Amino acid sequence: MAIEWAGAYEKWAVNFVKKNAWRVCNILYSQEDCVQHCALVFSRCLAKYGAGVDAPHFMSLFQSAVFNEWTSLSLRNSRKLPLAEFALEDFDCVDAATPDNAHLSYMLRQAPKELLQVLEVLFSAPREVLEALTASSSGEEDALLCQLAGVPPFPVRRRLKKFLRGR
Repeated sequence: MAIEWAGAYEKWAVNFVKKNAWRVCNILYSQEDCVQHCALVFSRCLAKYGAGVDAPHFMSLFQSAVFNEWTSLSLRNSRKLPLAEFALEDFDCVDAATPDNAHLSYMLRQAPKELLQVLEVLFSAPREVLEALTASSSGEEDALLCQLAGVPPFPVRRRLKKFLRGR
């Protein structure tokens, strides 16, 4: 039985893209582009491993290759667009013309460097990390965020609230 893109591999890729396209939105601009990129990864895997691997093992290889590719692309994506320079109008869910979003965009451009670094970690973190941070009630979330951002510890929530109020 030949391994073909149409079917289980394409279906898996479409589901993966629905959950993870946001990670590469500045490199691969549409979900269709993302699925096509998965097809490219599939063809590379097929050329390298196709003849000597059965279908279940090939699926595992393909998934690992896509995860690795997405990690590389998301790192390039985050380097390409630092938080201080992002444009809210690039996101479908945000309308930068509304007063609230225009104000948020302006405020982010004025934010202190260490607060921006922490926000960059939050905005680029995988969903699992964010879920772990929000589920935790130990009070150490701010210290962990600061450590991930590479800045000295400070009360992130309090500083963010104070900053957004304009103090």
